[in-house]
Amino acid sequence: MRPVLSAELQPAPDVSVELSGPWRYYADFRRAHALTHLPHPEPSEIALQAGGSLVIPLWVKNPTAGAREVTLAVDAPAGWTVQSGTGKFTVAAKQWAANRIEINLPALADATKTKEEAKEVTVRAESNGQTVGTIKLRVELRKRALPE
Repeated sequence: MRPVLSAELQPAPDVSVELSGPWRYYADFRRAHALTHLPHPEPSEIALQAGGSLVIPLWVKNPTAGAREVTLAVDAPAGWTVQSGTGKFTVAAKQWAANRIEINLPALADATKTKEEAKEVTVRAESNGQTVGTIKLRVELRKRALPE
């Protein structure tokens, strides 16, 4: 008897959203080189310079035969300002749409600190009144960091 995977029990939504950019690159790299057994952070992580910006690249997939309206919303910590990428948009039938959410990051609360405890950002996608994806990203603010 073969084991039943949980993904087999739940039908996939007809529209989906996934994290793209460097996070997708490394996920694809691990799969392509049979490295999926190696540990990786859940949720995905990034460290950024305080006072800068966070860009969250997304792929929104619509494998259906009709266009679908998708709504993106962000839950961000207090003091973080979502600049663009949220709201409603339409994804054509059998298409993928790229989107990016941009968030302005605050300065460090205490100027003597070199970093702050990681905080979580959540992106939620809805279509036809149903959640079609939730992406969580852990973000650590630092006094100095390389650009994203």
